[in-house]
Amino acid sequence: MREEKESRDSFRGQIGENVRQSRTEIEENILRLLYEWWVQGRRLNRDAVCGQLRMNRRKLAWYITSMTEHGYLENSSCGGDLVLTDFGKEQGADCHRRHQSITHFMQITCGLDEERAEENACRMEHVLSADAIEGMYHFIRQGELYDSIIRNVDFCSRYPAREYAFCMAIYRLDRRYPRVLAEENACFEETVHLAVRENTSVLYLKLLPESVPAVEAFSFLWYKREDGWQKAEQTERGFCVPAEILTLTSNGRYSFTEGEGMIAFTKDDTFPDEAACRELNIYLW
Repeated sequence: MREEKESRDSFRGQIGENVRQSRTEIEENILRLLYEWWVQGRRLNRDAVCGQLRMNRRKLAWYITSMTEHGYLENSSCGGDLVLTDFGKEQGADCHRRHQSITHFMQITCGLDEERAEENACRMEHVLSADAIEGMYHFIRQGELYDSIIRNVDFCSRYPAREYAFCMAIYRLDRRYPRVLAEENACFEETVHLAVRENTSVLYLKLLPESVPAVEAFSFLWYKREDGWQKAEQTERGFCVPAEILTLTSNGRYSFTEGEGMIAFTKDDTFPDEAACRELNIYLW
């Protein structure tokens, strides 16, 4: 029993390689192949399908029954050539377009060779939504880009491990159009330092030397994570805030990324109320 379980286990030790193909994926792969052969004017021969997909006739027979029930194939005599229905041709065309769009997209954006791009496309084409495929298609044809939003960012995946300096501003939350700088913004340097580390990355918000004696409105800086408010540690380099609080918005038309996070200032060591909340805004390159 244990040996049977292990034989069904698709675990290979690497994320992205542990999920075996589902029956739906295999069925749609067969549909795509049949459609491509139909467009080329080739016979939809069962033995040829088995040879192309390295599948035995018994297994193919199971999928033919399923595809007939789903309306992709017409009822055909046992052993005869397969015949696509109009619905099968329509869905096969969609499978073909998905496969080609993803294969092309993976090559021009990820630098994969054709074989590796096709391997990835064979898995992705079955689960991506129609609007995701449409976005890829428009990118390939016109280079059309869109804004993207990323939360809980792993900065190690974006920058080599070292320190960076970016421009920052602190805004009031009650004034959005146009945005208005918060009073506390004048107390800080315009540059925020991002320290990218292997396991975590932090931001250092440093008070201006001349503003330190004048800071009477607040003694504590807080930052908001998914689990609530946390008090920032004040170090010689400034207030230390985890970079993960930032939500990044990448602009598809211009080469900059905007990071936004929720912070607050209090005079006492108490959780901030709504009036104490501010928006930390950072422009990253």
